[in-house]
Amino acid sequence: MNIATIALVVLLVGYLLVRRMTGQLMEARRMLVLPTILALVGLASLNSTALSATAIGFLLLGCIVGVGFGVIRGYTVRISERDGTGRPGCGTRSRRSGCGSPPSPSACC
Repeated sequence: MNIATIALVVLLVGYLLVRRMTGQLMEARRMLVLPTILALVGLASLNSTALSATAIGFLLLGCIVGVGFGVIRGYTVRISERDGTGRPGCGTRSRRSGCGSPPSPSACC
């Protein structure tokens, strides 16, 4: 991986995190396009490297853990309608699961 690819991935992940934490409007296109781009960049970097069985095992373990956290997050986040658009918010399940700080109406925990 070169410096430009690393910088691009860091910027895209940062953009995604800021968008999620500020509780902005949910748009299906934006929710799917950016993670797809990041996945394609990751797959392209895998093709340029020979992987050992251990590396593949860790890659699969990371995927399983990521899917597990995604399921937990999907279980705790509730989508509410404001002004005809969907907005992410904390449900009662996220408060019971140890969210950390009291949820604000405009942001997810």
